[in-house]
Amino acid sequence: VAWLLIVSLAVVAGRALKGHTSFTRTFRTVSFALIPEVVTWLHFIPGIGPLFNVAGTLMVLIAVWIALLEALRLSRWRALLIPLFALIIVVLAIEIANLVIGGAVLTIETLLAGLGFGPG
Repeated sequence: VAWLLIVSLAVVAGRALKGHTSFTRTFRTVSFALIPEVVTWLHFIPGIGPLFNVAGTLMVLIAVWIALLEALRLSRWRALLIPLFALIIVVLAIEIANLVIGGAVLTIETLLAGLGFGPG
């Protein structure tokens, strides 16, 4: 579920940056870009394990950036802005959810107080 959310955020952020893509195209390219993650599986080797972890993570980050660049058909500089736009979208979604939940709680408290079930 988290993987679908991450790809969805990338698609929304990419479209905000004037990218042209579909969810399936982005999902497919980013999935292929995660193949270097296999290198991180060697982290258990004593002494050089952390090196595999760092190398695998860097390869994945670069591969995902290139995948998003190609899937969204963006310039290199616009592709670098995708994580920033995704973060802004997440923060806005959380704030909107907090406002909606806060409004619902206030409404329920007011209704219950009006019916005599709460303080007030």
